[in-house]
Parts: sequence; structure tokens; C-alpha cells
Amino acid sequence: MIIDTVINSYKSYQKATSINLTQDYQTPYSIIYGMNGVGKSAILEALNFLFNFDCNIKWNTNKRRKNNDYSYVLALFKCNKEAFFEYIKSTKTVSNSESVIHYAKIIDSFLKSRNTAPQKINNETLTANHISLNIPNSVNDEDMLCISYRNYKGDLATSKDDKGIGQEIKNTFKDKQVVFSEDILKDYLKCVLDYHTYICSRRVNAV
Repeated sequence: MIIDTVINSYKSYQKATSINLTQDYQTPYSIIYGMNGVGKSAILEALNFLFNFDCNIKWNTNKRRKNNDYSYVLALFKCNKEAFFEYIKSTKTVSNSESVIHYAKIIDSFLKSRNTAPQKINNETLTANHISLNIPNSVNDEDMLCISYRNYKGDLATSKDDKGIGQEIKNTFKDKQVVFSEDILKDYLKCVLDYHTYICSRRVNAV
């Protein structure tokens, strides 16, 4: 389940914007509505870029941005912990499933323990503060939060020189005295995407 997405410098989203897609985990559907041109299609297209970049999908930069240094899309997910771990163990895309699971646990803890106090947000570098604070209270021990993100090049990274949330994750591993590996992090980010399914349908104008 996608809870939230953060988009920066894609089509109508000039600055980092958090779009909360789920307010109630018990309700399986979300509706995106609004006038033409406000960015409905951009949300779906940015998610399509995140999931399906390998299909030669191009990043559509906001016309008012001077460069793409901090252009990215991120998605925050809630999933069943046991099922996700079983998927990681069964997939052939990672060389060390136990390490990926260990990273998933640490990142889940990092996401659940974020400072929820209102803070000034830098509109460029992606940090954990950009992710919606409106996480429903129904997250329990059987659930886990996970993220995946791409920069405008399609890399599983957030921004220039891996600043922002990438550095925050590194600091979390350092605080826990866990050796950090960029390759394992990328395996984790890819597993999150592969575990979920995203289908981009035809564009439909609002009525």
C-alpha cells in the first residue's frame, strides 16, 4: 500500500511536495481529483517513473527549474512484515537476503521514529521531513514502513552527492554501529519496488 509520495521538479511540481495517498488503512482505495492542470496525472506519471524506469521512461522536468540536481520521486509504503521478508528470501535479484532484511528492519525503525514536530523544510534536498507526517495509527507490529526513491536519472538515490535522506539513513546505521553498504541499500530499494505492483493506465481528464 502506498501511503505517501514526494515529488520534486516533475511537471507541475516545482518544489518538493508530499502527497498523502492514504489516511485510513482499512479503506483500500484512494481518489485523486481536482481541476485540469493541477498535477493529478503528474503524480501517477512520477510513480510510473519510480516503478518502471527500466522501460525507458523519461523524467519530465518542471519548466521553471534551472537544473535537475535535486529532482526525485519517493514513495512510502506500508506492508506486511512477514510477507515482505518471505519475498526478499525468495527473490533472485539480491545476493544477501539476510542483509537486505536487516536493512529493512533498521529503515522501518528510522521511519517510525521520525520527529513529527513541525519543521522548516528545505525545498531542494530530500529529507525524512518531506515525507507525510499523517501516518495512520493503525501501523502495528505486523506492519512495516518502507521506502524507495529515484533521482531524475533513474538511479536508486535521492540527490546530488547522496545528501538528504540518503545521508540520514547512513547516519542511522552509524548510530546503530551497523556497517553501511550502498549495494545492500540499493538491493533493499529495488526489493521494495519489486514487491509492489504499479500499473499506469491511460490518462483520464477530470469531470
